[in-house]
Amino acid sequence: MDIAQQIYQKVQTLPDIQAQEVLDFVDFITWHKQKSITKREIALQKLDELRGSYVVSDFNREELYDRSCLR
Repeated sequence: MDIAQQIYQKVQTLPDIQAQEVLDFVDFITWHKQKSITKREIALQKLDELRGSYVVSDFNREELYDRSCLR
């Protein structure tokens, strides 16, 4: 018996109010997973857009301090 069947059997024995809580929890997990995937995809897309835009070797410490107004 797989996990989904085990969950189904246990939820069948619950009162409707508790079964609704289980359903709400499953919806939350699904929403949270989708949200995480979306954030990750957006971040990866942004990284792809910026790829090659910055050359790290061109910067030196003095120039970075000047750009960040640390002096």
